[in-house]
Amino acid sequence: MSQKYWTITCFAYVVGLFSTFLLTANSVWWQWLNLIGVLSFLSIVFALLIPQWWRRGPNRAFWLFMGLVALMAAVYFQWRLPQPSPTDVSRILSSSQIASQAVTVKGELTSGGKTNAKGRVQFWLAVESAQITQKSAFQPMTGTVYLTLPASVGTKLNACQRVVVSGILYAPKTASNPGAMDFKSYLASQGVFAGLRGKKAKVVGSGFCLLSQLRSRLVTVQSAWLPKDDQGKSIEGLLLSSIVLGSKAVNLPYETRTLFNQVGLAHILAASGYQVSLLVGTVLLLGKSLSPRSRFGLGLLTLLLYLGLTGFQPSVTRAGVMWLAILASVFGDRRVKPLGSLLVAVTALLLIMPIWIWDLGFQLSVLATLGIIVTAPYVEKKFDFLPPKIANIIAIPLAASLWTLPLLLSQFSLLVLQAIPLNILVTPLVEIISLGGMISAIAGLIIPPVGSGISLLLYYPIHWLMETAQFFSQFSSFAPGKMSIGVLLLIYLGMVLIWLFPWWQRRSLMVGTAMISLIFLPLIYQHFTLNKVTIFDTNKQPALVIQNQTQVTLIHHGDRETNQFTLSPFFAQEAINQIECALNLSATQKNIKEAQNLTFMPKIQKQLYLDSPEICPKIQKIRENFPILQLNVSDQNWWLVTDTKRPIFQDNLPKKQSPDVLIWSGKSLDPTWLESFRPQTAIAVSRFVDQNTRDLLEKEGIRLYVTGIEGAIQWTPQKGFYTNFPAENLL
Repeated sequence: MSQKYWTITCFAYVVGLFSTFLLTANSVWWQWLNLIGVLSFLSIVFALLIPQWWRRGPNRAFWLFMGLVALMAAVYFQWRLPQPSPTDVSRILSSSQIASQAVTVKGELTSGGKTNAKGRVQFWLAVESAQITQKSAFQPMTGTVYLTLPASVGTKLNACQRVVVSGILYAPKTASNPGAMDFKSYLASQGVFAGLRGKKAKVVGSGFCLLSQLRSRLVTVQSAWLPKDDQGKSIEGLLLSSIVLGSKAVNLPYETRTLFNQVGLAHILAASGYQVSLLVGTVLLLGKSLSPRSRFGLGLLTLLLYLGLTGFQPSVTRAGVMWLAILASVFGDRRVKPLGSLLVAVTALLLIMPIWIWDLGFQLSVLATLGIIVTAPYVEKKFDFLPPKIANIIAIPLAASLWTLPLLLSQFSLLVLQAIPLNILVTPLVEIISLGGMISAIAGLIIPPVGSGISLLLYYPIHWLMETAQFFSQFSSFAPGKMSIGVLLLIYLGMVLIWLFPWWQRRSLMVGTAMISLIFLPLIYQHFTLNKVTIFDTNKQPALVIQNQTQVTLIHHGDRETNQFTLSPFFAQEAINQIECALNLSATQKNIKEAQNLTFMPKIQKQLYLDSPEICPKIQKIRENFPILQLNVSDQNWWLVTDTKRPIFQDNLPKKQSPDVLIWSGKSLDPTWLESFRPQTAIAVSRFVDQNTRDLLEKEGIRLYVTGIEGAIQWTPQKGFYTNFPAENLL
C-alpha cells in the first residue's frame, strides 16, 4: 500500500481505540451495539462523501474496510484490558465478599517512594505470597498492590527491596462524590486491583535493580551540595532531579507538586519529549565527528538509558520512539518527516499498549508535540519582528498550550489564566536547569562531586523558578465547568480544520468564537437556571453545597481533606467561582488558612461560623445554642443536625415544626428525635446506619439515604433526590 493508505489505516486504528469511551470495563451487549453503530455510520459517511471530494484517494470499499479496522481496534483494546489473575492477591477480598482484610504480604517494591497528600509513603508492591492469619501459612500469590506506609516506615525503604508488610488489604473505591478521582479505575488501568494500608514493614532482601540504584544515586548527587530544610531534604535538589527524570521517579514534596500543578507548570515535572530531545540532541551534537554508525549507537544507548531511568513513562516512551526514527535517519542519511514520525510512534506504542490511549500524560504529550509541529511555525511568523530566539521562546509554549488546553479543561475543569504567560516567562530558566541537570547527571554517574558541583551552580535558576511559581500562585484560576466529550471533539475538529484547510484558516476568528461559545454558553445558562443541593459523602461531618441560580452557599467543617479531595474538584466541575456565603461549623479559622494551598478554591464573599452573630441567607438557627440548623430549600424545611453527641430531649425540640428532610452524621439516631416530628427523608452522612435506626425509619415510613453506601446525594426540584456515584461499600 502507498503512504496515504497506511496513514489512513493508522488513523482508523486510533479512532477505534478512542471509540471505547462508549464501553465500560464490563461492557454489555447494548454498549457494543452503540459502538458498532457509530463506527458503521462514520465509515459509510466517509465512503459516500470522501471519494467525491478526493478523486485520487481511496475508493468506497477501502473506507468501509477502515470501519472494520476501527472495530477490531476496539475489540483488541477490550481484550487487552488488565484483569486480575486467578491467583491475584485481590481474590482474597472478592472470594470472601469483603471490603478489607488484615494480611501479611511478602513481595518486592517495584517503584514508588513518594509522599502522598495524607503524609503516607506510597509504593507499588509485587506480591509473592500472603498470610491471612498469624496461624496460617503463607500462600503463593501474584499481582501488584498499591502500598502506603507511615512516613516513619516508608522513608526507610527503597525500590527493589524485598519486604514483609503487615496491614489492611482493601478494595479500592470508585468515586463517591461528583468530580472526585475514580481511584478504582485508576488502579485498574495500572493492572492493580487492591490496596494495602501498611502498618509495619521489614526488609528481608533485595533484588537486582541497576536502573533504580542509578536513579537513587543521581538524586543523591544532585541534592548533596544544595541547601537542606529542617528535615534534611533539599527541595531545590529534588526539583532539579524531577525536571531531569520526572516527578514519578523522584519523591518531590507534595506541597511543591501541588504548587506547580496550581500554576500550570506540572508538565515541567513530567519527563517528556523536551528532555529526550535535549539529551539525545546534545549527545548527537557532541558526537558530530563520529561515523553515522557510532552516532546511532551512542544515541540509542543514551535513549535507552534515559527511558529506563524515567521508568518508561508513556510520554517519554512516545518521544523515544520518535527519536528512534531520527536516529535511523542519521544512520541511513535520510530526512525524517515530523508528522509521519509522530503518527508512526503513536500507532506503534498503541499497538503494544492500547490502554495508553486513555493515559492523560500520553495524550498531552502527543497533543503538545502536534501543536509544536503544526502551529509553532505559524505563531513564530506572527512574532517575526522579535529576535528569532525570543520568538521561538514565545511560539513553542504557546502552540503546545493551545493544543493541550481543551483536553486539560475537560479533565480538570480549570482554566489557569496565568499558565501561558508564566510558561513563556520561565522557558529560559527551564532550558538552563534542564541542560545543566542533564550535564550534572552524566557527570554525577562518573565523578559524583563534579555532578554535585554543577548542581550547586544551578541553585539560583531553580530558586528563581520556585519563587516565580510561588508569586503566580496568588492569582486565582477560573472554572468554566465540566466539558462534555462531544464539545471536546468539536473543538479539536475546529482546530484540525483550521490547520489543514485555507478556507477555514481565513475564518479562524469565527471558529475560535464558536469554540469559546461552546465552553461558556452552558455555564451562563446553568448559572441562571440551576437549583440544586449536594450532600457529600465525607464519612465525617456533613458538607453541603446549595446552588440557587447565581447564589451558592457552602456548609462544611473546613477540614483540609474534605476541601482538597471533595469540595475543590466539585467546585471546578460545577463552575463555582464564587461562594456568596460559607458557614464553617467549626469555631476556628485554622482550616481556612489551610485551604489557601488547594489547587482551586472559589472566592468566598462572606465567611461565617456557627457561633457568629449572623447567619447565611435562607439558613436559620432553630434556637440559640441548639444543634440544629434549618435550611430553606425551595419552600421546603431541611434540618441539619450539627452535633449528634449532645443529648436532645423531647422538651427541647421546637414545637409545631416538622422538617421535610433531616440530615445528620452518625450511625444511629436517637428515637426521641422522631417522637415530635416525622421527616419525609432522612440522610445519614456515614459509612452505614445500624439496623435499629433503619427499622425505626422504615416503621415511620421515612426514606433513608446513606452517603457511605449510595455516595453523594443530590436534589433538584425536577428529579428530587438522586445519586449517580455509588460508593460500593460492603456492609
